Amino acid sequence: MTNIKIYPRDYADLSIYENVFQMVLRDRQRYIGRALSQLSELGAYATLDSIASSVNVIALTNYQHFRFFNNNEQLLLLISNLRLLCDIYRNAQAGRNLPSGDTLNVRVFETDIQLTGRPVSNWIDRNELCDQLSLAIIMRDQACINTLFSYTTDSVAEIYKDSYSRGAQEAYLEYVYTAMDEEIDHQAIHNKNMPIMDELLEGDYRFQLSLWRALGQLNQDKDLDAFEQAVIESFQAQSHIQKNDRELKDHMLPVMLLAPVCIAHDKYGYVPQHQNDYLPKWLLSGKFEKGIAEAK
Repeated sequence: MTNIKIYPRDYADLSIYENVFQMVLRDRQRYIGRALSQLSELGAYATLDSIASSVNVIALTNYQHFRFFNNNEQLLLLISNLRLLCDIYRNAQAGRNLPSGDTLNVRVFETDIQLTGRPVSNWIDRNELCDQLSLAIIMRDQACINTLFSYTTDSVAEIYKDSYSRGAQEAYLEYVYTAMDEEIDHQAIHNKNMPIMDELLEGDYRFQLSLWRALGQLNQDKDLDAFEQAVIESFQAQSHIQKNDRELKDHMLPVMLLAPVCIAHDKYGYVPQHQNDYLPKWLLSGKFEKGIAEAK
């Protein structure tokens, strides 16, 4: 049976890692406090961005600690922090989308923050949007998903003024959005948009989209065996990346790969027919606390 692993960072003395773990948590808590204390200077959205960045690091550090020591308390903290991230993402996008003159008051870490609408040209970029949407899908946070969907391919045209960039970003976002819709011919979307991205985008976008492609195909042909093979291939590649770059915690939780698998699980009952450290039952099921308790 195929076995796909997450490789831990090597520490000759695990007490060193424990000290690093505690140091990261302390530092990030200080960063959050500093951002909140500078709210009036930073502004609401920069403050939320700074807090979200620190919460994300804390969550991934919780997960890394769990991977080392199999401490379920850290796993529960991971879930709590990922939910907090979704709350921040939802509130920030709801605020950005407000009509002129309207306000939204949110409370984060015992601090009230007032949000006002922003021009679409000042919204987050497509990379951030897709990462946030993927996390919301993994966390089954429908309120966050619905709010993030206010960011459309039309929004991209406002954010990316340069037509050269705009076409590629629109193609990428349409590719992700349509992969979730079984009424749309995803093969046609693939044929339309992939050449645009191949011409205009650099980096690992094909890898990021590999399981969205597979999800689009699954919506059309309902072939779970083909989806299983795509999952194996994508996560084998991810495992190779993570093995060779163990310093980056986010390699352990690749949200752009995980989200389409969660959709396939919820929609079609997909369950991996192989061993995969990236797809524990508690994550795949979406019943986080229950799944963690059952895994003890």
